[in-house]
Amino acid sequence: MREEKLRLEDIINAIEKIEKKIKSGKEEVFANGDLVDSIFFNFIIIGEAAANLSPAIKDLDKSIPWVDIISLRNLIVHHYFDIVDEVIWDTMVNDLAELKTKIVKILDILD
Repeated sequence: MREEKLRLEDIINAIEKIEKKIKSGKEEVFANGDLVDSIFFNFIIIGEAAANLSPAIKDLDKSIPWVDIISLRNLIVHHYFDIVDEVIWDTMVNDLAELKTKIVKILDILD
């Protein structure tokens, strides 16, 4: 089983990959199917890592919406046809940086 610290690092790495990919802007991102696939894959990594964290780790920051993060992963994997570009874009530009900051703080606590 993968260590929880590595799972937290997986979340950070996936966020950073998404951040790099969205710099070109919304229209360019959603016009490029390969880019969208890559972004969705990284959201899957984030959700999978979150789903496999222990309650003790999740309790280190109760403000992180763990259920929503896991639900987004499940939506992408099982109901990809229901994905709304606006919701994904909003998540990428408004939520990922804050999540990364919070995950870094958890890693600091664990060190």
